[in-house]
Amino acid sequence: MIVATIVFSFTRGSWLITIIMFILYFLKKEYRPSNIAFTRKMFKQILFGSAVFFIIIFSCFFFPRAKQSFIKRVNFKTIKGDILYSHRAGSYYTTLNILKKYPFFGVGMGNYPQVYRLYRNKQTIEHLETPDNMYLRLLSETGIIGTLAFLLFIIYCLNRLLMNFRLASNFKWALTCGIIGFLLNLFTADLFYWLPLQFTFWLLLGVGVGYEHST
Repeated sequence: MIVATIVFSFTRGSWLITIIMFILYFLKKEYRPSNIAFTRKMFKQILFGSAVFFIIIFSCFFFPRAKQSFIKRVNFKTIKGDILYSHRAGSYYTTLNILKKYPFFGVGMGNYPQVYRLYRNKQTIEHLETPDNMYLRLLSETGIIGTLAFLLFIIYCLNRLLMNFRLASNFKWALTCGIIGFLLNLFTADLFYWLPLQFTFWLLLGVGVGYEHST
């Protein structure tokens, strides 16, 4: 059900991150210091996961609107345009404009929409007052110092989670993969401004680090 939800969200970033996290999770499960070869068990698990994914993708073609959306999302020209000429691409220049004026502490938390029209790049959409990228928003609102403080805290927590990862339980490794996936997804949305998602992230991080200390 979760995989189906991700597929039918038609969000390319979520598709890619989900695939990466599945591979990362199974690689650790079958990792051996002297042998990183695919074992038979691992091959079956990846094969099963891939089959489920492609069956769900194939089901899109039974629904005209879903089929049209899917084809549009995987079209090369669409992908190229989204990378080079989209609102997200233009938001990097908007953030740079803001940093030139407020380099160290930014414009303050929650103030990106207030200054957006003043500093926005012409490539961005005028009424879309978000960079669709949490890291760009952090840079704009907290500056270099605030963003570095956040990243250092996250790096510290990840370091705690990844210590002796080969000995970690499946539960702890699943938590770690989920946290890494969320952090990657921040490149495509300002998820910390969605309270349920922010709450879920900090809960997972707290449980992961706390679990590490309890084992």
